[in-house]
Amino acid sequence: MGEGKVIAEAALAPTVRLLSDIRLVLLLLMAAVCRFDWAVFLTVACAVPCSFILLFRWGRTTRRVVAGVYFVAWDGIAALVLLIIGFQHAGTSAALALGYLQVSALLMGMVAGDRALAAWCALVVVGVFELIQYAPDLSAMMIVAAGAALVLALLGRRQTQQVGRVEVMAADAAEARSRQSAAEERLVLARDLHDTVAKSAAGVRMLAEALSADLRRQESEYARDASNLFDAADALSAEARSVLDELRSAPAGDLRGQLREDAETWASRVGTDVSVDVSGEEMVADAELKWQVQRVLGELLANVEKHAKATVVSVRIEGEDTLQLTVEDNGVGLPRRILEDQSNLRGSGHYGLCGVRERLAAIGGRLTLTATPDGGTRAMAQIPRAISSNEKSSLTTARMTV
Repeated sequence: MGEGKVIAEAALAPTVRLLSDIRLVLLLLMAAVCRFDWAVFLTVACAVPCSFILLFRWGRTTRRVVAGVYFVAWDGIAALVLLIIGFQHAGTSAALALGYLQVSALLMGMVAGDRALAAWCALVVVGVFELIQYAPDLSAMMIVAAGAALVLALLGRRQTQQVGRVEVMAADAAEARSRQSAAEERLVLARDLHDTVAKSAAGVRMLAEALSADLRRQESEYARDASNLFDAADALSAEARSVLDELRSAPAGDLRGQLREDAETWASRVGTDVSVDVSGEEMVADAELKWQVQRVLGELLANVEKHAKATVVSVRIEGEDTLQLTVEDNGVGLPRRILEDQSNLRGSGHYGLCGVRERLAAIGGRLTLTATPDGGTRAMAQIPRAISSNEKSSLTTARMTV
């Protein structure tokens, strides 16, 4: 409800200021018509600050000031006193007082909270019925005025709700367009990478393979170097294909399922025994978050492939509001000095893990590195911005019913 109310405030600000201007004009006209009677002057002096607060501070002050019971009660009492004075002077003064009451009703419906608006309406009803006791001949007019004020207050409240709903829908549409644009950009980037880097990496791999085979046949002393060159080119080509696969992956769907698929694809490529354990509720995420989490998992697995010399790898994906991604291996492990002081991964030459930490920091997550009992490494990434499907559904429903 808070989000829709903030959005409605920004959209309704011009209307609120216009109604505040109208109330100020009505106040000045009433003071002039009543020839600045001391009671009128005192009431106007009390009513003017209400309009000035809305005129100059609406949208920039906290809602506790303009939507609380005290502000609304102050405004309602001022409207009732003006109504009393207006009927005492009769004629034009009564018409101006009635106009002020109706404009105030519409304005309070737009700016006040539910409880404050209920208090304002109750105050107007009680005040009007008290006035009828002193002026029975005006009872019909008073009842009509009170009824019109209540209707206008409800219309103002309804307008605020409708504007908030429309603005939320517009924000959702803009977000959808942004996601579609991001997906299209990723496809363009994937095509460009395929036509340049991926093809070049595949070409280098083929040349390195041919060179290695030729030097082995000649029993050349450089055959080992050529074999190392082929291994590096093969890894480069595989990484290029992995990045292309991730760029082309659809951003929609369960984030856990995509991570499972990425882990299984990596396992089949490198030939390492990988167990993937997924628990918790279904999780959905926008394209940017999904891409970052996929890259985190890809870098952690690449680090295992390049440095750990592991034969068994375990990947755990769990959590609800917070996604917890754990990659554990039985490899050689990280040096003790790195585990004891993880603040300078870049300085220690672990640029991959440093990149993972930077990615996680950008999305509000964090990385923890520990040693396993068998001497391997456990890397645990926690990402707090994953949203479960049930929660997202309820959040959307709540936003649409503001």
